[in-house]
Amino acid sequence: MKRIKAVLNHIAFGTPEQRVVQTELGKPLSIPEGADCFSNIGAPPNYELEVSRLTAKTPLEMWKAVFCARFPQMTQNELAGLNSIVLDMATDPAKDPQYAEPLVDRARASKDEELERIQQQNERRMRDLLQQATLDGVLIA
Repeated sequence: MKRIKAVLNHIAFGTPEQRVVQTELGKPLSIPEGADCFSNIGAPPNYELEVSRLTAKTPLEMWKAVFCARFPQMTQNELAGLNSIVLDMATDPAKDPQYAEPLVDRARASKDEELERIQQQNERRMRDLLQQATLDGVLIA
């Protein structure tokens, strides 16, 4: 409780910051930014990727290898093979039918159309400006 009070006082009133690192298992975790690094953290637990261990040059690379082994990442080919609707839902939850809200969806669709129209106008204006600059003999690098 004292730690959160000190942090809030520092943020709200500009009191001196108490940079106390708390990593004990029975207490809340408190590690101020910049107070830790991968070399202090060490090797990942249950590190069973012997090949990665030989190729990893930094602790960050070791952690990345373990993370990718535990949570397999999709390759570009796999992403390209996904159905565009599934990919849209994965990248934009607003397009997922599970979260459909008709009023919000209609408002969003109209704003998306307005944004598209503004972008097209800006692109057209930029092409016209570039064309005029070319006709005037202005070099654009």
